[in-house]
Amino acid sequence: MSKQALSPRSTSNRDGSGFAGPNHGRFAIVADPIPNWREAKASLERWMLVEALTRSRGNMAAASRLLGITKVAVLHAVRRHDLMSYTKAREA
Repeated sequence: MSKQALSPRSTSNRDGSGFAGPNHGRFAIVADPIPNWREAKASLERWMLVEALTRSRGNMAAASRLLGITKVAVLHAVRRHDLMSYTKAREA
């Protein structure tokens, strides 16, 4: 084997795929665990709701149109994620 084949800066392996294994300089093994499906889904849903409500200035009907879901679905999601403070219909 040549020194280039053993070098962590090598850009390809024997099959020419560009990946030289887990010790390759461009790739890192991440120790963080992958979040479970429910946590990831809830996080994405919350982010999308906040973004849509911010763009629509708190108008849930407009946010529902941006998201492509019903107003009732937005209302339920807002309550589920406790995001009423982002809406015009803030509870007093």
